[in-house]
Amino acid sequence: MHKVVKEDSRNGYTTYFFNGENSYMSLPLLHSDDFTFITWIQPFDLVNKNMSIAGIPSRFWFRTTPMRTLQLTQPGLVDNNTAICDMDSYGWSQVAMVVSKHSTRVYFNGVVVDSFKVKSPKNKIIDSHRFIIGKDSWKDHFHGKMRGIELYDRALNDDEVKQQYRPMVSSFPYVDNLVAVFPYFHYQGGFYDGRKMEQSSLRKEKDSLRGDYILFDKSSSYAKIDPLKVDREITASMWISPQRDEKKYDALVSVGHAFAFRVNPRGALLFTIPQIRDFASKRNLIKNNEWQHVAFSFKEGVGGKIYYNGIVVKTFEWEAYKDVPKYLEIGSSAWNDSYIGAIDDLLIWNRLLTSNEIKKVYRQSASTLESTFYVGSTRPRYIFALIVLLMFLGIIKVRKVQKDSIATLDNEQCERYNEQLLMVVRENLKNTSFTVNDFARDVGVSRTRLYQMTHDCFQVSPKVFIRNLRLDRAALLLETTDEPIYNILFDVGFESRASFNKSFKGRFLATPSEYRMQKRSC
Repeated sequence: MHKVVKEDSRNGYTTYFFNGENSYMSLPLLHSDDFTFITWIQPFDLVNKNMSIAGIPSRFWFRTTPMRTLQLTQPGLVDNNTAICDMDSYGWSQVAMVVSKHSTRVYFNGVVVDSFKVKSPKNKIIDSHRFIIGKDSWKDHFHGKMRGIELYDRALNDDEVKQQYRPMVSSFPYVDNLVAVFPYFHYQGGFYDGRKMEQSSLRKEKDSLRGDYILFDKSSSYAKIDPLKVDREITASMWISPQRDEKKYDALVSVGHAFAFRVNPRGALLFTIPQIRDFASKRNLIKNNEWQHVAFSFKEGVGGKIYYNGIVVKTFEWEAYKDVPKYLEIGSSAWNDSYIGAIDDLLIWNRLLTSNEIKKVYRQSASTLESTFYVGSTRPRYIFALIVLLMFLGIIKVRKVQKDSIATLDNEQCERYNEQLLMVVRENLKNTSFTVNDFARDVGVSRTRLYQMTHDCFQVSPKVFIRNLRLDRAALLLETTDEPIYNILFDVGFESRASFNKSFKGRFLATPSEYRMQKRSC
């Protein structure tokens, strides 16, 4: 390795930092025409320049481009570009290339994105069997991090590449650029690296859903980190259970006089840039005495996003920014706002997490809320024997109580849930494998609760709710575009023409072709 910094992270993975100037690795390549290269990348200068991931001198180079494509370049011959990939600066993605004698397959996050024929070089040079990582012949050095670097002396098939992707992505805790965790009970509250923070009037409490959490029970309750190790980007994620006074603002997180993340008296999430503007979500979003997940991401001079239970509820842009001293306050702000309620799993990153990353952070924590029993250290020793005994003695009675205890949702509750239900399905219209289980997971509720929500608010089951939204979107495309019907059915998540026609006619009493003709003749 040449000027590559090796970092051993808390999650057990070794990460390698490439400085973008003179860092690279050189590995011996086995004398074989077939091989496979797989790595995870976190590119820092993705949109600014071409960056070489790896390659073999005089044969080819595997690179990223500012257009967010992966490129297989053969010096003096051809540049092969894949379709645009969903890569993010500072986000982790898995890339792979499988090289055989006559072709190369390129993968992104476990899926083939393109295949190219590789021409033989006219002249083989002495170092053609050295495998270089992090630079190429044009000094397009890689700037960022890599982990999980693997080199095989054979061509892996599609399933084998996918198997390398799945277990690693599912085990990634989001510890990269994580600068603060609260509460951090191993250190009695403090930074991610263990340094303590200033705190006042906080109580450690415990419940059966969240386990240990921190209660802010006075107007003087707060925690403070000074200085905060963020540059121009920040993401915050937390679970809250507020006890709101509807006449005042509640301060969740603030950074000096730079900005504050709050709840306004109308129950909306609020991102405040002092003397500039308040960016607010819809009203009546935040509920009292109920655990819910909130988050925001913000880049100075650009803007940010506000999230509720893993879903974007507000996107805002703002170029102006006042550069001021930064310190993090939890439960208070520079404007004497306070917070009364519970906070758990507050995480602060000095980078922008993507919407998918925020959703995964929410899902990983939300899964614990589906448990009926205890979490973590609060779990009793003989819980499984107790469960069996309860099931044996009272299973019929328990089922009856559960059935009778489900109250019908009223109009106010339906109004609160409608936007989230619609947003989750609309984000997955093209996903043909989107199931009711996926729907419940993305909303953050059980299947039983999801059925109640769609039944009481829309008078249909979750499955029919998904299908109706697909068909409504198809009807709009048929009416307003000239797209072929075959393309439209795939755009809304159907896999066959027969199934699409049958479902469409059942909803609109006409085939897709007849429906388009009727609308065009009006």
